[in-house]
Amino acid sequence: MQNKSKADVQMTNALLRATLLSTPALYIMDARPKINAAANRAAGAGYENTSHYENASLAFLNIENIHVMRKAYNELRDICIDPGKDAKNSFLTAVDRY
Repeated sequence: MQNKSKADVQMTNALLRATLLSTPALYIMDARPKINAAANRAAGAGYENTSHYENASLAFLNIENIHVMRKAYNELRDICIDPGKDAKNSFLTAVDRY
């Protein structure tokens, strides 16, 4: 964001260096559409500034309504935790409902 946390930058750069052999770059994912992030920036918030990190790039995932995605994730998680007596049929039926 516009204000960086020195501890976050240090930790993120340390993680990147620790995995450098398998990961040549740091990918920061922002679930929002870029236009939403830009509007937040105008309001004083915003999105991650990749210049604070080594070998970093930012991708916007363009999820329009993150609240709907969170609800779907929570429902799927709950189904996975307790699929019911007949696990296969209950699981597939429950997933099909959503």
